[in-house]
Amino acid sequence: MKAGQVFVSHTSDMAVFPQGRSSVQAALDAVARAGMAPVEMRYFAAWDGQPADYCRQRVGGCEIYVAVVGFRYGSMVPGETVSFTELEFKAASAAGLPRLVFLLDETVDLPPDLTDAEPAAVEGFRQRLREAGLIVRTFTSDAGLELEVFHALAALPRTASGDPAGGPGAGHFGESRHSGTFTQISQPPQSTPLAVRYSLPPDTAGFTGRDEELRLIAAAVTDAGEADGAVAIHVIGGMPGVGKSALAVHIAHQLQGRFPDRWLASGPCSSWTTPPAARTSHPCSLRATAAWCWSPAAGT
Repeated sequence: MKAGQVFVSHTSDMAVFPQGRSSVQAALDAVARAGMAPVEMRYFAAWDGQPADYCRQRVGGCEIYVAVVGFRYGSMVPGETVSFTELEFKAASAAGLPRLVFLLDETVDLPPDLTDAEPAAVEGFRQRLREAGLIVRTFTSDAGLELEVFHALAALPRTASGDPAGGPGAGHFGESRHSGTFTQISQPPQSTPLAVRYSLPPDTAGFTGRDEELRLIAAAVTDAGEADGAVAIHVIGGMPGVGKSALAVHIAHQLQGRFPDRWLASGPCSSWTTPPAARTSHPCSLRATAAWCWSPAAGT
């Protein structure tokens, strides 16, 4: 099992609806935003063997299962009576993965070619998901789905090692179908909070200027990162309001690829403050970790 992998299962209609950004892409964006790695069928390599066995293998190699289900049941598994989407759900159940399920709301107006002419199969599948004692949420837009998936991932209990607490009954919730909310129906195991890997605030839109400062900071951080065992601390000074925070955040985003293990940010805005879980130990080298802190009151 590879750490941080989330299997994203979906019906075919969710890969193309809505136009612009599909529901599947919204779910993938949410997984990436949570600092995890999405696994989805379009990334599968060629396989000389039974496709059903390969699906089970890929699902079982992940830590979390996410389903995005619309109103198409999908292609049937050869020799079986279920679709590939339902097979993936069954595989996640058998593997004891935490299962997060998101259903397209019935009030959404789908084009006729994105719905099954005979809806019995997909309606049965949706009903089985509702009755499975899981986190089941409905959504009406790609933005709403991204937020739901992100929050559900962040709310999952974690073991002491930082991995999702799996196993039958772990993190299961029941659905209130009328309100769209959910309430806990089984006690999750004792665990530590979700380990935070990426907490950078959004980059400034249309950032301009500061070319020389950006070059100097990038060179200093890059040079220090290439020295074995070196820990670099850099300070940006200036009067309040001159753009120190915007500069720090912008260069952090530019250098993000050089520090793949963790990016932590702490600043004056409460939404930027690094959660306590982010300050726990993490099995990565300092060379692959970056932390950014600033205090406008101190002029740094």
